[in-house]
Amino acid sequence: MKRIYFLMAIVCWLSTSFAQTTLTEAIDFHANDIGGAPWSLFQALDQGQYVCLFFYGVDCQFCQDVAPYISDAYQYFGCNQAQLIVLGINHKDTKEEVSKFEEDYDLCCPSISGLEDNGSSICELYDIQAHPTTVLIAPDRRIVETDIWPIPSPSFLIDLLESYGMVHQPCGPAVSKKYANNDFQVVVDMESKQLVVISKHFERMNNPQFTLIDLSGAQLYKTALISKKQVVDIAAMRNSCGIITITNEGHIMTSQKILLKNRE
Repeated sequence: MKRIYFLMAIVCWLSTSFAQTTLTEAIDFHANDIGGAPWSLFQALDQGQYVCLFFYGVDCQFCQDVAPYISDAYQYFGCNQAQLIVLGINHKDTKEEVSKFEEDYDLCCPSISGLEDNGSSICELYDIQAHPTTVLIAPDRRIVETDIWPIPSPSFLIDLLESYGMVHQPCGPAVSKKYANNDFQVVVDMESKQLVVISKHFERMNNPQFTLIDLSGAQLYKTALISKKQVVDIAAMRNSCGIITITNEGHIMTSQKILLKNRE
């Protein structure tokens, strides 16, 4: 039994030694997540937000184990709407594979795929040698945590982030980032279990369509938008995350990953 514990300790030590980034200052990057939402690291930092980067691979056992804990921190600190931005940076996997990972292991934060969304390049930029590697960057662009490991529980990660001055912030109601010249807002009301789509220039659109899919790509809901403010009941939906897409005459006007319910 002692030998087993000793071997486990050696494995954890080796993982920590090779996983941490060698950088002490952040390097900027721009990329879209698998839902199509754009992300700019320095833009978030310049707004006074901390950024937590979760580098992972879909076949990594440790990544699978800690993914729910990353989601817990993401939700506890406001779902990227407050002091903390949490981004998954995938290495060498496709959007489809990343979507399946998110669905299977309950990873709710936005993810940038390795092969199709520049994730592999970001891993190289940060000299990531092993997965998972979880990095915390301060608003002044210092990398204050080169690798948060091990993460034995969600409370461990939350306590660590709180030590940097972050405070609990509920996710809902949450307003989406604004796209297409601020034409749309998507509001998720956790209490009433409703999703509200607000089309600011509805009268200018011709046959706009609203689609909600889960992270595996399966369609959960689809309808035509028939009014400036339209309500979608999400009470019966079992999924914790989804991707909303609004199209007009076949053109995508906005696409974003959203939280549909709080994790239990």
